[in-house]
Parts: sequence; structure tokens; C-alpha cells
Amino acid sequence: MWPNYWTLSLLDAGHTLIVIEHDLDIMGNADHLIDMGPGAGMQGGQVVFEGRPEDCPENSTTGRHLRQRFNTSDAAESLLNPS
Repeated sequence: MWPNYWTLSLLDAGHTLIVIEHDLDIMGNADHLIDMGPGAGMQGGQVVFEGRPEDCPENSTTGRHLRQRFNTSDAAESLLNPS
């Protein structure tokens, strides 16, 4: 289960952790997101977005899914700035 002891201890020690993941909760909590696309397989392979998850544009598949998941105009705002 994410996050686990090893990932948390690496991050707490100041290390960088690179994760290849499709889970929206993990992507929404990332410090930095690199979105590859624009599609899957042969239609992918290009960087379509790089930056904070909440800045991922709605015209990308990932940005659209992040907004739907978190039901906000800022994709990961609910995770990054909880009330």
C-alpha cells in the first residue's frame, strides 16, 4: 500500500522519489508531475505537461481526470490544501 515505510523514510531523508503511476491520489499528491501522451502506446511518448498537479491543463487526459476525481477547478487543490 502507498505510501509505505520505505517510501516515507526515503522522502523524510530528503531523497527524490520517482514513481511511474496512474493512481489519481498519488498523482494529486505529487510535488511534480510529468504527463506523457497525448495518448497511450503508439499515440504517446511525448511530454504533454510538466509541473504541479493542480496546474495540469484540462485539455490533457490526465488533467481532465484529476479535475473529475477531485471535483474542483484546481486539479489537486483538495489534497494539497485540505480544509
